[in-house]
This record gives sequence, C-alpha cells and structure tokens, in this order.
Amino acid sequence: MKNTLKAELHQAFHNRFFYISFFLMLAFSVFGVFFMELPRESGFDLWRQYRFDENGAPLTTLFLPATGLYCKWLGGDAGQFTTAAFYFLVFLVCTVPFSWSLVSEKQSGYESHMVLSSGKPAYYISKYFASFLSGAFVIIVPLLTNFILSACFVPAFRPEPYADLYYGVPVTYLWSSLYVTHPLLYVLLYILLAGVMAGMWATVGVSLAFLVQNRFVVMILPYLLLLFFHVMWSHFAGSILNLQIQLSPFYFIIPRAIEYTNSGWVILVWIAVILLFDLLVYWRKGLCSDVL
Repeated sequence: MKNTLKAELHQAFHNRFFYISFFLMLAFSVFGVFFMELPRESGFDLWRQYRFDENGAPLTTLFLPATGLYCKWLGGDAGQFTTAAFYFLVFLVCTVPFSWSLVSEKQSGYESHMVLSSGKPAYYISKYFASFLSGAFVIIVPLLTNFILSACFVPAFRPEPYADLYYGVPVTYLWSSLYVTHPLLYVLLYILLAGVMAGMWATVGVSLAFLVQNRFVVMILPYLLLLFFHVMWSHFAGSILNLQIQLSPFYFIIPRAIEYTNSGWVILVWIAVILLFDLLVYWRKGLCSDVL
C-alpha cells in the first residue's frame, strides 16, 4: 500500500496537467496582488495618520479596516476580477491534475498490471488519495501564496465590528464570529475549506473513469454539471424557493458572502453526496467488497 501510494502521488504531482493547473492558479493569485486597489505606501500612510489620535487612542474610522489585509487579499475582495476568475475555476482545475489517470491506465492496460501487483484496495485507494491531494494542492497553495504576498503590501488591520458594512461577512455566515476575533484563523479555515472541496470534487473524476472512457470528458464533465447546478440555483431555484442560503460550492467556499449566506450543514451534505456517489460507482462495479 505504501509503495503504491507513493507511486501514485509521484505521478499525480509530476505530470503536465498538474503543472498547467497549478501554475494557472498561481498566476491568478500573484496577479491578484498587483490588482489590489490600495498600494503599500497608501496603506501605511492611512495606518500612520488615522489609526491613532494625537493622544495615542485608537480611532474609530469606518474606512480604515476595509483597507487592510483581510479585505484586500484574493478571498476578501469579491470585486476583483482575479477573485471571480480564481473561484470559478476551482472546480475545473482541481479535476485536471489526476482524474484522467485511471482512464489512461485502463486504455493502456497499466491498470490490470497494478491490480495484479498491488491488489485492488491498494491501487484504487491510492488513486483516490492522490487525486484528492493533487486537487486540494492546486487550490490551497495559490491561496496561501496570495495571502502571504498581500500581507507584504497592506497592513493587517484587525476587522472591527462597527465596519461590517465593508466586510460582506454577515453574522449568519460560517465561522463569522472568528472574522473579528481571530481573522487569521478565519482565513486559514476558508483556504482549507476550498482545498477540501476541490479535493473531494477531484475524486468525482476518478469515479467517472469507471463509467466514461474519455479522459477529457472525465476532466470537464464534473465541472459542467456543477456549473449547471450553480446557474440553476443562483438564477432560478434560489429565488423561486425564497431560501436565503447558499447551496452553490462556487460561492460558499469564498470567505465573504455573495448573494446568500452559507451553512456548515450544506457543506457537510455536499461532502456526503460526493462520497455516496463514489461508493455507488464502486458498488455498481462490484469493487466495494475489495476496497472496503
């Protein structure tokens, strides 16, 4: 099992699809730093001039917290083009690095060799782990990179409750209480959430490889299905049902609310649905008893 997992991880992180996906998202994260509305000098000028009064007491300035790191990094500034592009590509890019591998190995006959040499449980579980980790990696690392680089250009003003108008984080939003008490933890949790959801969605491509024999369909179809759901929910179902909760993963992985608030229960349901789909595919192919 250990050697099989090591081989799958090496393959997942050393192929041209992984490199294309990773550097594309990294480019968005780096460009997002240069597209910030507030340059470094202006940010520190505001900090020096308005953070404290002449007696050294903190000033209650509505605009100041909105110029800080937690509003200006990629996940905090929903008005940036790079933010919109990055988060709308998350569920496409995560399936690209490795979801195609099982289809290719089926076509080449390498799957049969691996099943004979390693056994079905070790081979398929390793494939799933490698797909999950590669999908999560291409999202988590660029987000962390953007946050760290952004911290080099704007001060990390702690969000203030009185300036919540600028934050787009309502009290009903997941982990919202952390935003004003432990904003760094809040950001890290949402980066982790984006990575986990991307990794889970990457495994859908591996499951589709048992049903579809075209690697480009395996890479793109999960994204198209999710995009269809997003459009239907955002433009039709959400308003018709009058539900003020975000069901679309495109939006609920973003650290600030867009259209609706989000819910931890919705996220758990999405994860459960993905796992159920994976298990159903395995059961249909008669693989559950071997793997489990």
